[in-house]
Amino acid sequence: MTNYGAVKAMGMNELAGFLASITTCCGCPAYVNRDGHEVYTASLLEWLADLFQGKEINVDDEPGETSDMIHHPDHYTWRGTECTKAIKIMTSGATGADAMYIGNIVKYLYRYPAKGTPLKDLMKARQYLDFLITTEEVKEKKREKDK
Repeated sequence: MTNYGAVKAMGMNELAGFLASITTCCGCPAYVNRDGHEVYTASLLEWLADLFQGKEINVDDEPGETSDMIHHPDHYTWRGTECTKAIKIMTSGATGADAMYIGNIVKYLYRYPAKGTPLKDLMKARQYLDFLITTEEVKEKKREKDK
């Protein structure tokens, strides 16, 4: 079953539990100022609202598919290539949290200023850069300690 099918098959209590679990992930780096969670949660809730209003939701990602707000929003394609391709290149060789931080930095810089929230996108990129710098500083201190 696809994620779409799993969400669609949930009862109200199960769906409420699912939404609560993804919006209260206190261990997630994006939770620090909740901005990242608010963005992701708002997108999910918008998608769910469309789903429950009976709107047609295209969940296929076929090659050659035209731009749409689910699979190929303009703010992730406007630089001439899919943002996901740039993220794959930039995160190559990175793992775990480092890969996530780099991916988010690329994502927010890629869509700047096309999404209409230029300052917010730059601040989000900076936030993830700060997470990455902090992680690297911790690694460096550990390497120095292990010498």
